[in-house]
Amino acid sequence: MANPFAVSHACLLSVLLTVSASTPSFAEDLPAANVFIEFSGGGVDRDMAAVINAFSGKSQLLPVHKYMPAKTSSLCPILDSQLGLGKAYCTGEVIAAIRALNEKNGVTINPNAVNPVQGVVLPEIKLTETEISRVYNLEQKMEAQRLEQIEKNPSWQNSIVRKETDLLARNDKGDMSLPQLEQLTFKRIAWQFTVSGSGDRITEAQYLSQMLVNRNLSVDVESTSGFDKTAHSATRYSALDHYKKWCVDQNAPNAEGSFSDLAGWLYETRAAVACESQDPLRPEVVIMDQAIDPNSDLAASFPGAHAATPQPATSCQTSAFTKSTDHGTLLSTIVASNANGYGFLGVEPRAMIRSFVWDQRSVTNNKLKVFIREAMTPVKPQVYLFASEFAPYTPHPDTNQATAAETLLAKEIWRRTPDGKWLDLLVNDQVRVREGLAREILQSPMLLVVSAGQAIDGDEGREIHWETPMPPQNLGDYDKVLVIAACENCDGDTAKLWKESNRGLDNKSFVGVMAPGGGEIPTYLSNHKVGETMGGTSASAAFVAGLAAKMASCYPSSYNAQPYQLKERIILASRPIAEKTANEHVAGGVIDPEVSMLDPRKDWLKLKESPVRTVAFVKWCSDRLKLDDDTRDPLNLLPTRRISNVEGVGLVQQRVSLIETDPVYSKHHVKRELPATALEPDKPIAVVRYDSSSAECAINIPRLTDLFLSKTYADSGDCSAVPLCE
Repeated sequence: MANPFAVSHACLLSVLLTVSASTPSFAEDLPAANVFIEFSGGGVDRDMAAVINAFSGKSQLLPVHKYMPAKTSSLCPILDSQLGLGKAYCTGEVIAAIRALNEKNGVTINPNAVNPVQGVVLPEIKLTETEISRVYNLEQKMEAQRLEQIEKNPSWQNSIVRKETDLLARNDKGDMSLPQLEQLTFKRIAWQFTVSGSGDRITEAQYLSQMLVNRNLSVDVESTSGFDKTAHSATRYSALDHYKKWCVDQNAPNAEGSFSDLAGWLYETRAAVACESQDPLRPEVVIMDQAIDPNSDLAASFPGAHAATPQPATSCQTSAFTKSTDHGTLLSTIVASNANGYGFLGVEPRAMIRSFVWDQRSVTNNKLKVFIREAMTPVKPQVYLFASEFAPYTPHPDTNQATAAETLLAKEIWRRTPDGKWLDLLVNDQVRVREGLAREILQSPMLLVVSAGQAIDGDEGREIHWETPMPPQNLGDYDKVLVIAACENCDGDTAKLWKESNRGLDNKSFVGVMAPGGGEIPTYLSNHKVGETMGGTSASAAFVAGLAAKMASCYPSSYNAQPYQLKERIILASRPIAEKTANEHVAGGVIDPEVSMLDPRKDWLKLKESPVRTVAFVKWCSDRLKLDDDTRDPLNLLPTRRISNVEGVGLVQQRVSLIETDPVYSKHHVKRELPATALEPDKPIAVVRYDSSSAECAINIPRLTDLFLSKTYADSGDCSAVPLCE
């Protein structure tokens, strides 16, 4: 079969290659970029041929060397010995690409008999072969179909190394509550080479990375000098001019403050929470941020790593928070401060921390991608936390000074006005998933908790959408990414979205929940003193990462390697608030560390002046609930997952929908209706049983605080004769 890339892109590349054909010879001080290419799946030979053809065009971006065999040899053994390409990859398409590469370099070869005098031109690449695993949830239609397609496709057989079934099953193989997770491990071949020369050559390589990428081919181009994170990150903010003294009571040095209390809760659930195991596994939070400085409150989070951690000071000492050194320690303090009777109590004090240092000036997405791949442990409770931005997209050029190469690349990334002016908006929603790091995240069984970022100098935060050039925040509509905004007065009735916090566009699917960050946050500092900072959305994300880790540890069968379940539950469990701006721009409300810990496999009912308890849902009393608002349609109760009646807020209904517009990566969206008042509040809305042997009883809105369901129930019918629940 002819290579589709060669045909479809010949015209597109003609202008670019003509401009680049006269590129001068390389010089050591010219720009350079590393090209990272990963092949997997059933069409590796086709993709290899496409890469060779594309990068060896007239501008010859692909570095080459001449190999002189000791004796006449066919091409396949040479490709095996010199490039590590075994017999399975020495196909007609690869051979044709190598012949074309030689012709472009003035050498004609016979693939059946390579002359030892004339030799053969080969790509100068660094080749590695690794394994990569993908987890498929058979309860998700899209993932089950993808697994079946792969296993039935003969061209995939050379790539599949092994298959593991029923990942979460323990001794009880008959436990039907455990989701069926299958794991395939694939062979993955990676190429790396360096492109040097003029800026146009690197621009062309970046353009090719946009055009070549497909489901099984990842192509990334990164400057060898990395990028200056501080120059690009929209999440940066100025340090506060001063901090209020936090540790006031010098007579109580052993006091311990809880971070969870800063978020507040709708009602207490501790008496109702029972984890799946009496001794749950310690969860791991992978923090990709600055280096974390050891202190007494984090010592137990790094087993063996900080054996010489100093003992806590005899009295509280305060100092100024410095973002350039204390940011990573702030996140860790919020997540996992140990329960040691001193200082702070983290959201999940049992959490282990794994650190990836992301504060160097020369950082690359590829390093982070490799780290994520190596750190992944899908059968254990694990959450990833990232409070910055990935490397930025290649900027669009100055319209009046752009070269043909820059313009061609920019058209693949940036939107343009009819008069030719570039806009700071992505041209389509596929741009954000072409880069290898984004693809790694969306294909991994991970939940990535991301800070939404914030404006600088008191401005209002920006709205995030797929077209926002801000990765990974612009991936917030996917199941694997949960973007967090910051709230003010989070623990009270006046909770609201922090003005400076970024938020979702009005469809609300890109930013999930809010957490404390729009006010002062106490923390340890790198010198073992205590400081206070306006936390920002980085701190907010740390609150959620700690909560997600705690939930995954308590209910592993529901959450481990099932990020959409964890993300969905955090949003559903968040506390409804009254503020209009938040309700219009965030999918959920303020995180609720109490309600989030209810068993997701059960249905829960909280009536006013009664503790929360499990129930067996029977039916809705009607399909629809009319509202005391002529401008709004009645609530459709049948898809309800949670309905809450919150004092000072109103009646809030939530449901979950699967978005099927993306054929590759799944999206489940939580839809939270704006607060409302029922037209006939005294009429019952649902019927439940307290247990299998008890009589049915009905729920009306005046007595209701919360009805939180494990799934949707489509049954409805008259319940006027059913007595009210007590």
